[in-house]
Amino acid sequence: MFPDRLRSHFEFALSKEHPRIRQEIPIYRLEKIGNRFSWLVYDFRTIMGTYLGDPRFVTICFTLFFMTLTALLFYPSNTWDILEQMFTWIIKHIEWKYVRFGLWLLSEITILGLGLRALGRFSNPQLMKFHGIT
Repeated sequence: MFPDRLRSHFEFALSKEHPRIRQEIPIYRLEKIGNRFSWLVYDFRTIMGTYLGDPRFVTICFTLFFMTLTALLFYPSNTWDILEQMFTWIIKHIEWKYVRFGLWLLSEITILGLGLRALGRFSNPQLMKFHGIT
């Protein structure tokens, strides 16, 4: 679908190298700023991957989930009524326009970060030479 040159440039713009490789090649300022703005794409995914791969974290999550489930199933029936009232009250008091604005702002900052990061990578001749991009 994409020409090979476009695909290689796209992969170069979005790839992330091992930190040892980047010790030898300097990181330009635009790429640093882009890395900060696009933390949702790179760092958040890595952090969640390490937590979800940790058996202690998974054990704690399953324990809490099943403790909550058994408490809800075997406690008196008015527990469900109280939970329904509580969630109804919470949902009624949420200003959805602010949630929507926050998600829009987060996505725009991430897109800006990816663009700045790509611009910083394409203006770094050492990094482009290392990846074989001309």
